[in-house]
Amino acid sequence: MTQTTRRRIYEISEITLTNFLILGCSLLFSFYVENTGILRWLCPVLLLINSMRYFMEKRFENALDFLIHYRWLIGGIVFAVLVMLRVSGSSISCYNFLCSSDPAKHSGVIYGTGRLIRTDEYLVQQPYFFSQRANGYREISHMMSISGQDMIIGYNSPVLDFTLIGKPFVWGYMLFGNAVGLSWYWCSKTILALLAAFEMCRILTRSDRLSLFGSILIVYSPVMQWWFAPHMYDVFFWAMALFAVGWHFVMADRRWMKILTAVLGVSVLVGFAVALFPSLQVASGLLVFALFIACLVRDRDRIRFGKTDILRAVIVVAAAGLILGNFVLNAKDAIRMLSDTVYPGKRVSTGGDYRAVSLFSNISDVFGQFVLPGSNNICELSTFNHLGVFCIFAYPYVWAVQKKRHKKDRSLAVGGVFFFASLIEIEFMLIGFPEKLAKITLFSYINRMVIAYGFTETLFTLWMVSYLYGNRKKLNKKWLSAIALLFTLAYFSVCRDQMDAVYTKLTVLGKYVYYLCALGFGVTALLVVWQKKRFAVTLAASWIVLTSVGVNPVVVGISSVTDHQFVKAAEACTKEEGGAWITVGNMNVEQNLLLANGLQTLNAVNYYPDFEKWEAIDPDGKNETEYNRYAHIVVDLTDSPTAYSNESPDQLNVELNAGDLEKMGVRYVLAREDGKDAEIMEDCGVRFRELYSGSGYKIFKLG
Repeated sequence: MTQTTRRRIYEISEITLTNFLILGCSLLFSFYVENTGILRWLCPVLLLINSMRYFMEKRFENALDFLIHYRWLIGGIVFAVLVMLRVSGSSISCYNFLCSSDPAKHSGVIYGTGRLIRTDEYLVQQPYFFSQRANGYREISHMMSISGQDMIIGYNSPVLDFTLIGKPFVWGYMLFGNAVGLSWYWCSKTILALLAAFEMCRILTRSDRLSLFGSILIVYSPVMQWWFAPHMYDVFFWAMALFAVGWHFVMADRRWMKILTAVLGVSVLVGFAVALFPSLQVASGLLVFALFIACLVRDRDRIRFGKTDILRAVIVVAAAGLILGNFVLNAKDAIRMLSDTVYPGKRVSTGGDYRAVSLFSNISDVFGQFVLPGSNNICELSTFNHLGVFCIFAYPYVWAVQKKRHKKDRSLAVGGVFFFASLIEIEFMLIGFPEKLAKITLFSYINRMVIAYGFTETLFTLWMVSYLYGNRKKLNKKWLSAIALLFTLAYFSVCRDQMDAVYTKLTVLGKYVYYLCALGFGVTALLVVWQKKRFAVTLAASWIVLTSVGVNPVVVGISSVTDHQFVKAAEACTKEEGGAWITVGNMNVEQNLLLANGLQTLNAVNYYPDFEKWEAIDPDGKNETEYNRYAHIVVDLTDSPTAYSNESPDQLNVELNAGDLEKMGVRYVLAREDGKDAEIMEDCGVRFRELYSGSGYKIFKLG
């Protein structure tokens, strides 16, 4: 059999496998995911395009090179089109079936489904963002409190101040309003993250096509999609951008590039700092700094950094320092109150709270889009997709080979950073640090090391693939195959532990999917070793599709937030005469929906305690332990004395004596239509009148 014949058989086999996976994934999504009619025409198109690759391979390669070369222009055009169409991936459609009396009400969803579990996004962040329009985008907002909330501390909301240079995702809100702002936020975060990930991977691997795949692998990992908003995704984006801009800052040899990297340098420093999630900022910041130094060592022959560039660096650091200093000065009281809360308060992590299973990608991710776990939070289960353990096993071998050849390979310094960072992270996860060491290293802030570890291993995987391919003639495939086999056996050994996250709709036979998926990771490692790039990419791409592509829906507009009868009635009530609102009767959703529509709602989520509100009805502070926290506030009216309780660390339940409504400054009350709140207010001598009744709700005006 000639080499040409073998190559053709290989290409046909790969295309056939890809077509099979496209068809299988399409059928799976059609069966389990809502609003997937688009697949009826998209699947045949994908099958046709994929099949044409055999006959038009060169043209497809040229198209790929075109995409890479003009990626920034193409990204800008795609961004503009999507924003004009008001497209986002938000789960705001959840408001439709949580608040609407009409289940058939149009939600704007054209693909997928809103994720109820993503309350941090649609129930807290989006109302905070939307309410800023009514607040004039000021830093301090009284829209959800009496004493005020710092809106930069509160989910990094759109605020007109100097920190905007590091918050490009929210520019659309201030420029064009909420509908465009929401689309701007989702589209810019996705497209800019793909571009930033590409730049970082390109610097690490020096391979354009691997970097393109790597950017998709990172951005469309399960953990990035399930935690798209509010904080975690931002930390990784800014970490990648910080690394890429820093490297180009040192390597730039043209004047325009020096100026551009200086401006971007201020932006990324501010953006990374105000991402406000120390649990991931510490680990990712230390990693990208170490990688930055390693890449400078590797590429020292290309450095173009003169004496004048030192001044440029000083200016960038000074500008960022002034902006951040001003922010800290303005927000110092909010930061102090947040750190003094009962929850989340000052948490000190010493590690040692993970098992060996956490060192691998969580196979449960393959079910997340289709069958939610019965008793587990799918967001907490989500991980990055990587071959980290294989890379950890393989690095000592590739280092030993180079040492035996008595040749210095500076690129191994980059791999060394990954290797030792992995060992440190693993030790913290499985064994833990003494408290003093944890504080000295700042690891005391890290209570989500498994996510930071996944980010490290994803980049390590991409670097290792690039290194193995670039040095394929120097390395023994038998040794690497043995390492891949060892990795597979290790994966198999932890599968039963991963099955602890039991899926209620999973059959006994279905649980063997865990072993099949572990085998799939092992086969992928072997394909990398054997340099079968097509098959390796095909398996990895199918895993990305199965675990994350459909996590977030495709939504057009914000009708799910604005088009509710009781919301329109509430807006009409306060059109001429404003006033503060409160919702009663277990309405954890409605109160934040009112806030999203620009109504001051005193029991919307408080990022840190609103002491002025609570002191009005608890002057002695006897119940401070209950309300001194980040809190979803659920209020029920009673004719008994006001009482407080905590159903969970982030929820405050208030049995509020109706007579305390006026003490809190409440003017309007939103209640259930079938509730007894009117009778309770009458019994407590509260003067009120009913303004609205319908769609399951009643509105009362006090006084």
